[in-house]
This record gives sequence, structure tokens and C-alpha cells, in this order.
Amino acid sequence: MKRTFLVCLGLVAVLCVAGYLLRVPLTRVLVTRLVAETLGVNLSDSMPDGLHVGLCGAGSPLADPKRAEPCVAVMAGA
Repeated sequence: MKRTFLVCLGLVAVLCVAGYLLRVPLTRVLVTRLVAETLGVNLSDSMPDGLHVGLCGAGSPLADPKRAEPCVAVMAGA
């Protein structure tokens, strides 16, 4: 029983260390896959007819000339 626990604990430790060491390549693969799947998708084709509003940014509580201001996208009909 004690040996099984130690083996499981060692396996968890190895997986944690491997995940930490491979975090950059794993993140790169996941982000690349996500971008490839979603970048070319036109969501307006799947929306019902009507008026749709989306927030494009939230701004910042402090004014900053290097940051974009918040905006709202409005899509009406096709």
C-alpha cells in the first residue's frame, strides 16, 4: 500500500515537472491550433436576422495614449 502511494506520488511529480518544462511548446501548439480553427470563421453567417451588438474593448480606468479606446460593433442585417 505504501509502495503504491509512493509510485503514484512519483508519477504525479514527473508529470508536473514535464508539464512545466514543456509549457512553452505546448502553449504554442494549442494557440496555433485554436487560431487555425477560429480565424477564418465568419460568425455573422450563423446569426439570426436582427440587430447584434458586441463589445470590442473595455478601455482602461486610467488614460493612456498608447492604448486603444473601447468600442462597440453593431451588425444590422445582411
